[in-house]
Amino acid sequence: MTYLCEQSRLPILLGQSSHLLAKVMDDQVGMHELARSIQLDPVLSAKLLRVANSPFYGVSGQISNIEDSLVVIGLASVRGYIQAEMLRGITQFPPWNEVNLERFWGQALWMGCAAYTLANRCALSPALAMSTGLFHNIGMLILLGQEGDAYQVLFNWEEDEDKLAQVERELFGVDHGQMGGEMLAVWKLPPVMVHAVAQQYVDGPFQPAAWMTEILKCAHVLHRHREDPPEVTFQALSPEHRTLFELKSTNLPRFERDVQLKYNNLMLMVGYGNNDSGV
Repeated sequence: MTYLCEQSRLPILLGQSSHLLAKVMDDQVGMHELARSIQLDPVLSAKLLRVANSPFYGVSGQISNIEDSLVVIGLASVRGYIQAEMLRGITQFPPWNEVNLERFWGQALWMGCAAYTLANRCALSPALAMSTGLFHNIGMLILLGQEGDAYQVLFNWEEDEDKLAQVERELFGVDHGQMGGEMLAVWKLPPVMVHAVAQQYVDGPFQPAAWMTEILKCAHVLHRHREDPPEVTFQALSPEHRTLFELKSTNLPRFERDVQLKYNNLMLMVGYGNNDSGV
């Protein structure tokens, strides 16, 4: 698998991109330090200024530097936006621009928002959880690049990802979680993130020490049942996840609204950041 990842046409996160992602995933990094890191990337800086000056924040034309942008947008939202832009950048190159990425992108962003919200409920690292959720299905791009037409049908898979992973293992001997974990390791991302992505479809008992893996597994259940009544979603959750994340049938609607709000905001930010018309 490592060989396939190293031969993948996915861009390698090196230099400033890797450095910036590390800063973004560290909740202890403050505004001044993060601003200095962002300023080293002129393209991302321009996008962030467009977001800060968008009608969404009501200060159009008044923000001219990155630090002020962070104040207007908020650190948490900036962290999420930067990671979303990095994932978006990865998917701009062939062969991935030759398939419909709408579902892939939408699910990655929703999982990132759900992971962030779950981490917040148990005092874990929300920024690292957001990264893990956003990149949880990056292995699908690797399999698409390696297997071509043989994987295109699976790339548009509409059932839950546990079943997809099972089919992938039967056909290719590896699932996209395992492949994604290998790629994140090649990118030298945090081991806890690598382990969670690689193990997200592995059956087994609840592991409280592997908290990022449990966040991903819980987020998968919530995504699968996001349109179901709260009682149905609650019953689908394991007792351990209900306890760890303090989820009840009565507070699930609020949780889902929080995730959807963060998702909607990030989608707006991505839209404004990539609109260079000044509108």
